[in-house]
Amino acid sequence: MVDRITALIKEKGLSINAVEKALGFGNGAIKRFNTSSPSIDKIIALSDFLNVSVEYLLFGKNKSSSPNKLSDDEQELINLYTQLNRDDRIRIHERAEVLLEQSKQKHLDSLFQPTFKSKFIDIFDLPVSAGTGESLTSDYKDLCAVKLNESTSQASFAVRVSGDSMEPLYVNGDILLIALQESVDPDEIGIFIINGEGYVKKYGGDRLISLNSKYEDIMIHDYDNVLCKGKVLCKLEKSDII
Repeated sequence: MVDRITALIKEKGLSINAVEKALGFGNGAIKRFNTSSPSIDKIIALSDFLNVSVEYLLFGKNKSSSPNKLSDDEQELINLYTQLNRDDRIRIHERAEVLLEQSKQKHLDSLFQPTFKSKFIDIFDLPVSAGTGESLTSDYKDLCAVKLNESTSQASFAVRVSGDSMEPLYVNGDILLIALQESVDPDEIGIFIINGEGYVKKYGGDRLISLNSKYEDIMIHDYDNVLCKGKVLCKLEKSDII
């Protein structure tokens, strides 16, 4: 894959370093694709930039990429969006993010499941904390191949736990499988963002609850900005990682 990307970059008369800067990748990120699977976001960004299909970057097939021309339906959606107030636009953005992640996963599944009986899943390094919260200052993630089973088939993405507040059920460094959804029921464990801080906690209606008794509950107030990013399904077992 790196050889194809390098050849395409040379065809455009560019350098790898210039492309990485243009796309906001770290220095040397493209060469590291040989040893660490890139996220689907990076693959899509490269395919758009180089004007080739995702399948061509991954497999060397179906090189052509459709032109970026808005359809009538897309233009109609834009027209409707411009008529919404700020709060409604925020809700549209949040819902669109959920649908986009689901769409990306379906696309990956259609590419890889028939051959490998597996699925690819994004594993985020710093989206949540099992302690006192972590600012969402990093969106770094890996694309990982996992065996397809009852648990992984329901997962939309995964996160690495940071902290000990969910012990003994989940410990620091555990990878949790997450089903993308906008709410969870009381007593279910979910991924929450409160005022920009991420947590994995049990939902208590008016509070977020730690399983480790040394941590106090996090109360939810009317003035807090609270988002649920998904429900924790289970811990990803090492034996399920391909």
